[in-house]
Amino acid sequence: MITPRTNGTLNVFFILVALLFNETTLAANAIRSQYLRIELPGDERVLSLAEVQVYEEATNIAQQGKATQSSTAGGALAERAIDGNTNGDYFAHSVSSTSSEGNSWWELDLGKERRVSSVVLYNRADCCRDRIAPARIQLLTTERDVVWEHVIREPNARYQFETFSAAATLHRVSPNLLRNSSFQQQTNSLLPDYWDLHHSAALTFDNLHDQYGIADKSPSPVAGAKVLKVTNSESHFPHLSVMPKKIRSPLSNSAYTFSVYLKAEQDGMEYRVMRAWADGESITYKLTTEWRRYSTTFNGVRGNASPIQPIMFFPTQGTYYVSAPQLERGDTATEFHPSLEDEVHADTKSSSREQLKNLLTTTSSAFTSYQQANVSAYFEYNYYTSQPIARLILTREPGETPKLLIRCTDGINRNVSIPLHGDIAVHQNSQTTVDVPISDLPPGEYTCLVSSKDENTKHMTTSARLVKQPPSATEVRINQLRRTMSINEKPFHIVGMGVGSWKSPPDWYFRDLAAHGINTVFYTRPSDKNGDYAFHDVEGFVSGAARHGLKTIVGIPLAGAKAANWRQRLAGFSKLVSRFKNSSTVIGWFPVDEPAAHTWRDDELMEIHDAIKRLDPYRLIFINWAYDGVPTMIGQEPRGTLHSTDVYSSDYYPFTGQGHNLEGFTNTTIRALSTARIRKRLSHSWIQLYGSMDAWREPTGDELNYMAYLNLIYGGYISYWDTKSNSKDTWARLTTINREVKLLSEELFFNPGARELFYPSTKTNFFFSAWKQGERIFLIVAHNGTETEPFTYEAAPLVANRTLHAKNYFGTGEVPVVNGHIQDVFRPFECKVYVLDGAPAL
Repeated sequence: MITPRTNGTLNVFFILVALLFNETTLAANAIRSQYLRIELPGDERVLSLAEVQVYEEATNIAQQGKATQSSTAGGALAERAIDGNTNGDYFAHSVSSTSSEGNSWWELDLGKERRVSSVVLYNRADCCRDRIAPARIQLLTTERDVVWEHVIREPNARYQFETFSAAATLHRVSPNLLRNSSFQQQTNSLLPDYWDLHHSAALTFDNLHDQYGIADKSPSPVAGAKVLKVTNSESHFPHLSVMPKKIRSPLSNSAYTFSVYLKAEQDGMEYRVMRAWADGESITYKLTTEWRRYSTTFNGVRGNASPIQPIMFFPTQGTYYVSAPQLERGDTATEFHPSLEDEVHADTKSSSREQLKNLLTTTSSAFTSYQQANVSAYFEYNYYTSQPIARLILTREPGETPKLLIRCTDGINRNVSIPLHGDIAVHQNSQTTVDVPISDLPPGEYTCLVSSKDENTKHMTTSARLVKQPPSATEVRINQLRRTMSINEKPFHIVGMGVGSWKSPPDWYFRDLAAHGINTVFYTRPSDKNGDYAFHDVEGFVSGAARHGLKTIVGIPLAGAKAANWRQRLAGFSKLVSRFKNSSTVIGWFPVDEPAAHTWRDDELMEIHDAIKRLDPYRLIFINWAYDGVPTMIGQEPRGTLHSTDVYSSDYYPFTGQGHNLEGFTNTTIRALSTARIRKRLSHSWIQLYGSMDAWREPTGDELNYMAYLNLIYGGYISYWDTKSNSKDTWARLTTINREVKLLSEELFFNPGARELFYPSTKTNFFFSAWKQGERIFLIVAHNGTETEPFTYEAAPLVANRTLHAKNYFGTGEVPVVNGHIQDVFRPFECKVYVLDGAPAL
């Protein structure tokens, strides 16, 4: 049931005062309640309780109830908090504890309503006392109506709360469940954190950045709150919507009321509200040009199966003004309060930094260990067509230096001995390239056995896969030595954009992407339930991209858990491949996104790969793994198999989801990129640009730049998910980032005269890699720190016996060099490229 209401009376904002009791005991009138609930608002919260006591007059009745909690860490069960033992030492096995999670909670069910006069809490004592603050303490009736609540704002060893009615009224905790409802928190200028404009707007409004944002000059009807302005410039666009970040904590099955202050440019403009995306009916209101408060009551559903996330729609052409939204338990809208959670500041957790530190200490050694095979061989490109030479790459560890013989077989009826010009020797501790003539080799897939001419030489046998195809009008080939790709022999570095699947973009949108340095767009609209695609829609997308010089990667028929009809969906996608495989715009196929390991088998992913390669052996197959599908060990393949894809792509969105941050992005990205390098795969990362229903904000320009540069340092391609930014400044910054990516690709990665000097390294909060091109050294540095920090690097050894000079490649002026050390300062997440050269020493 949904109940709409309006209220023309403006409420005045007042500052909440919550009183923290320690040992004070007050005379009390008991409150009837069945449940005691303790909640920790915010992400990555751990709730640990030594003991909970609930008094009915002088009797502790807590042990008569049943305790539950949102999760359990290390066997620290919820009932430990009512075992009668107040010992706060976790290792004495009397402390309850949740895992680190969003909005953790502990709850006591007394079985029936009891007359509760006081509540006493004992905090964990051996460590971590500060974890409990802030916390919300509530007493609820059998119907789960809140009849008393308090807040903990500071860490103490023991808390005692008296439940008399006067205190409950005076010290009422904010009921608002929505973050940043005052719109005061703006990490990106004029964009409120924890609120988002649905991506359909970016595909509809050419001047998006003038139509959404904080209106600083418009006064709010509520003191302390700001006004959000939303303009719908289209006469027939009902999908313009604004939403809060998804609520993670489980909701009860009681009523919830959403209220918001609204006014419109003209009387009669419509506003609609829905309990959650595509969930139930919407309620429509007619607005006026004066501020009024509109409230709607929804029925809650226990658990997360049907969460409440109020979606506000603004379907009428014109401008809307929004202020002071509030979601609260109950069927009545109370005075507006900012959320208690707004006092929780999201800091990078020490555990995230420690995990990253541990990873970095093992990255280089892990990569080296995988390189130390007795002998290995692979061909430079994943396939050949009309090229007369196939370059064979050979590596081996110390030992003999044999002469080589190469024999290839297609496994059917052809055995070819390939003559080499002169004797080729594989040198110790080095990489040797061998030009193998293949002009006379018929098309086919060959296994080439590389062995020594000298039968007495031991351990000198290995094999390499050689694929030769008939020539094609479009040939997308992978250089496995340099980890780059080419299209018809021209190097190409993917800088992509996932395009929201709501609709195919208009022509001006493709033009805007190209102007911002995007060169590849991903078609991500799903098929119908039978796996079939609307070919005319795909054709419109591909031709629109082609008009602006953009390449296209087409998907996504399968995502997440394996669908029961996955082969039917694959058959539908195969029809799409057959239809568009001759398009010069299409460079790859994206058949599976985030395959869930517990549902997919490796052979099933290989079946998908092989089916598409049979239809089109000339283009990329692109599979993307979610962050939790990337193994913690470098070198270990993701859940599934890398044999099923040409590109090892991963995603980790640092401003979306539970407990995510830039440390997690760094950790996941380095693991995936390093493994791709070991496995001779192209690497790619999705970078969060746009928010989502589960995001709390968009990245800043500096954060976006850092994520792009981290991929550059480790040799990865980048794409942005999943449409243009709502921030004008961030969207403008994208042009600069992508220009620098393009220049570095041309200068270093594509240049056969440039080579990487060493595996990417780290020093404190800095990541860097070095490339040599002629007499110049390029040092690429990314700062993973939230504070301004000095950077010092001993660069003299890179230029040998030359006088060191250093310049900022994308900046101006000389970089200070003292005693052969670069000395510079980096702001948070800043990235720089130094060019080092020098005159001969006198």
